[in-house]
Amino acid sequence: MNTLTILAISWQHSFIVGIIILVFFGGRKILEMMRGLGSGIKEFKELERVINPLQKISMKDPENERERVLSTNEIKHLFECLIHKPKAYLYVAVALGTGARPKAIITTQKKDFDIANRTLTFPALKKGKRYPVPLIDSLYKQLIEATKDLNADDYIFHPDNPKTITTRPISYEGIKRQIQPLLDELFNQGLDNNDRKHRVTFYTFRHTFATHLVKTPLNASITK
Repeated sequence: MNTLTILAISWQHSFIVGIIILVFFGGRKILEMMRGLGSGIKEFKELERVINPLQKISMKDPENERERVLSTNEIKHLFECLIHKPKAYLYVAVALGTGARPKAIITTQKKDFDIANRTLTFPALKKGKRYPVPLIDSLYKQLIEATKDLNADDYIFHPDNPKTITTRPISYEGIKRQIQPLLDELFNQGLDNNDRKHRVTFYTFRHTFATHLVKTPLNASITK
């Protein structure tokens, strides 16, 4: 039996099967079956999107990840250089002592500082919740001093130039202007501005906190 004969028989069989289905189920029933099949495929695809939470996650480029972590000696030197800038000094102390994001830090108010429980509460910016962070002794004392003349709704990090306004937070650019030039001078000499791996920025504080926390808590004497 050659190939043409097989194809002819297969075609004939398919035609006969089609006639039988049409006779038993009728044209309307076949259309309903086809619609149901199409609907099932559509629902399956929708279900696939729901039960696969990973498909919308974009993978970060490992070559673009931050690696720079400040050493204990670098942290001490940074604080020595900030000794005459109390607001910048306190910001760095909070950033290194809590690991909070820059926006979360600058929007903290005096009422977020729980003196009795020695915690500072931040907004979880990506989840919309708030979380308290326990404070090391030196940072706790610094916050006591920094907030002693503030009202409950006053912002801990508020603008002072051209005048002091405690009822609104300092802008990110405002606090960055006080600190980033020093970071560039101390740690970023000779590095490209787009070098995320090795440049020290505000986000280096968060990375440093996490890295030191895994190894051992930051020594309380660092920020004294």
